[in-house]
Amino acid sequence: MLDFISLALLLLTSLLLIFFNYRRKIAFWKRQNVDLLGVWYMLGKSRRQHLFEILDELYRQMKVEGKPCKVIETSLTTSVILQDHTAITEVLTSKFEKFPERGFYVNNQDPLMANLVRYKYDLWKPLRRKLAPAFTPAKLKYMFPTMTQVGERFVKIVTDELERSADGILEMHDWCKRFSMDVIGTIAFGIEVNCLEDGQNQFKTRMEKALVEHFRPLTDQICVKYPRLMNLLNFKYHSRQSIEFFGRLVQDTVEYREKYKVRRNDFLDLLLECRDNEDEFQLTMDMIVGHVFIFFIGGYESSSTALCQALYELAKKPELQEKARMEVQQVVTSQKVSYENLKSLKYVKQVIMETLRKYPIVPAMLRLCRESCSLNTKSGPLEIPEGATLMLPIYSIHNDEDFYPNPKEFLPERFEESSEKQRPTHTFLTFGDGPRNCIAFGFGVMELLYALSTLLVNFRFTLSEKSPKVIEFDRNTKYIASLSSGIYLKVEKI
Repeated sequence: MLDFISLALLLLTSLLLIFFNYRRKIAFWKRQNVDLLGVWYMLGKSRRQHLFEILDELYRQMKVEGKPCKVIETSLTTSVILQDHTAITEVLTSKFEKFPERGFYVNNQDPLMANLVRYKYDLWKPLRRKLAPAFTPAKLKYMFPTMTQVGERFVKIVTDELERSADGILEMHDWCKRFSMDVIGTIAFGIEVNCLEDGQNQFKTRMEKALVEHFRPLTDQICVKYPRLMNLLNFKYHSRQSIEFFGRLVQDTVEYREKYKVRRNDFLDLLLECRDNEDEFQLTMDMIVGHVFIFFIGGYESSSTALCQALYELAKKPELQEKARMEVQQVVTSQKVSYENLKSLKYVKQVIMETLRKYPIVPAMLRLCRESCSLNTKSGPLEIPEGATLMLPIYSIHNDEDFYPNPKEFLPERFEESSEKQRPTHTFLTFGDGPRNCIAFGFGVMELLYALSTLLVNFRFTLSEKSPKVIEFDRNTKYIASLSSGIYLKVEKI
């Protein structure tokens, strides 16, 4: 009986502590005149709308009301949706040391989580310094020939597909995904995936399953609050099959290369170089596996979707497509794009940047507050508590009329040098910003620039009766901009 009473008292005390802690957090925001959003309200909206739409509605509402932020508060987590551009700039630059982490959970027993994107600041900082040389222009040039081999196959296979097609209409998102999968498979894993030839092979199936497993932002917020408990429970994001498949794939490839002294122009080679450089920080095999995997995660869905979206926008505006094609034709020879050609493709790059502005791959960028601090906003100082997760709404910033007039229009000239100089800093966030920006953004732009220019010099794209009126996001994948349907375009060989 006594044990039951003790247990009941312990449970009651715990519930009271949780209740009063929640009331204390609510009072903290009310003192600052910050609006609170109900959890059930947000869950209800998420059933009907994509996260892109939800955050954009809130962002526009905050702008009209002159509010710097709104907060979703629970007994376990604090999420601050930030709208004020002054505060966003501070988070990314002058107060970066207060917000150096993305707030992602890491379980060291899951090597697919062992990477720069997820690591805490103390591990991220030396690792970023060690890996940065792998993404210099010289190293990108080193990887470029491997990419062009895939590109030449891409042109040939699409050409063959057109010859078999009765109407010349192709589902380009699928073809862009196959191309991106082969590029990432070859450059990251050092293997010939052959997804262009077989769109449903084992590698692609495994990769897409692991991609779904990887994105869990709500779970991240809870796990980051209680990392010791989650690690004690050995809570992993990826299935045993995914961990074993990719771990064995990378380890076998490394062992083969070391045994037979094989060298390839790929990312895995660069990681092995970094591992062998003797300094204060050594890469483990789990870190190599994790970085090869995140190279795929960061490059597959984002690159394939952006490439397809660029083709769709150019099909809608044939005059822009022709302008881009003429630039490529003036620069390249024999319909083959070289690394040296890329820097001369200024307009094609503007097309890519405008695509990434209009269709960012994620709705928001996350930053975890490591230490309580004050942010400056237009309406005065805003106190942020330790442990709060800040959401910087990328999509909304990219569609803000103050930064990008007429934002729904596709206007590549926004990224002319003169136009960029007139725009406030920290208003293009596809690759992040500040010290913790995407380390591989140069590779991502290079891949898109090469792929789009290669397609334009070989094919012409127009809308068909199957083409969507507008591009919509799949509401079943709330946290990344997966397309809700295929992008069918009429393709003509030039």
